[in-house]
Amino acid sequence: MYDYLSQQLRLMSLDSKVFAAGCYIIRTLNKDGYFKEDIRNACRNVGVAEEVFAEALEVVQSLEPSGIAARNISECLLLQIKDKGISDKVLENIIMEDIEMIGAHKYKELCKKYSIPSEKLKAYIDYIKTLDPRPARQFASDENQYVLPDVVVERKNHGFEVRLNNDSLPSLKISSFYEKMLKDSIEKETKDYIKEKLQSSLMLIKNIEQRKNTVLKVAKGIVEEQEEFFLYGKNHIKPMILRDIAEKTGFHESTISRTVNGKYMLTPKGLFEFKYFFSSGVKDCDGDMVSNINIKNELKDIIDKENKKKPLSDQKICDILNLKGINISRRTVAKYREELNIPGSSIRKEI
Repeated sequence: MYDYLSQQLRLMSLDSKVFAAGCYIIRTLNKDGYFKEDIRNACRNVGVAEEVFAEALEVVQSLEPSGIAARNISECLLLQIKDKGISDKVLENIIMEDIEMIGAHKYKELCKKYSIPSEKLKAYIDYIKTLDPRPARQFASDENQYVLPDVVVERKNHGFEVRLNNDSLPSLKISSFYEKMLKDSIEKETKDYIKEKLQSSLMLIKNIEQRKNTVLKVAKGIVEEQEEFFLYGKNHIKPMILRDIAEKTGFHESTISRTVNGKYMLTPKGLFEFKYFFSSGVKDCDGDMVSNINIKNELKDIIDKENKKKPLSDQKICDILNLKGINISRRTVAKYREELNIPGSSIRKEI
């Protein structure tokens, strides 16, 4: 967990004191990902002012996984709904003040306190159940190891530097002990056996190096193809299919498919699976292709800006997207909204 969070921290442009405090926070998280230390004691340990430490805590809380470095379960859940772009005062108040009442099944009292029908409360509870009260659980289990990026992308003066994260790939070499044995006077049968195993080992090392080069070449192709995304953000991702990277790298599409499977890159924009950058698209009113990822970003932006007292229905969102030249159906809007973990309009409505 420490390495995973620290890698994200190092990619951010931070004041040295904020960075030091951030590293301290990461090192002192408990197994569930909570920060439980007394703030004043922590400030003394790091040697920074409380304002600096507060800034560092906010930075760490912005890292993946969502909800990390919270000081209590309510803050953990609030960080997650904030990350999902949900702004609902009733939901926030239930989480901040009355999360224990949900555990105690005091539903009637909650409905009365917030003047909401039981159906609305049930929707809130169902949504809260989708949140993770233990954001670091993925780091604690041997069965669910945290994601280690295969490549790291960094912004440089000349553009973007893409390099392998050697910690994620095996590094092998032939032991000099066995090479020396071949030069010694040993039985022919033993020598033949060692030769055979050395040849197998050399072939394995060659294959691993080839795999590393393939991963790096594909990653560079993705970064080059999606340069506007890395420069300007998620709204500038463009449709890209396996064939695009196959043509750019000279590999077969099946090779690209195998290479991107389960691979991740750590970038200044966050941690992304290689597959994230591959998407189909629809034509806009000008005949240009728009990535379905871009459509999801547009959808989220529309919901972020809506009147929370009168949230937009899926059909209304569909109409707005159509006016922007993105022609998709209401059913597709609902599908994309659910994939973004954004609740329906009834839950988003503020009282």
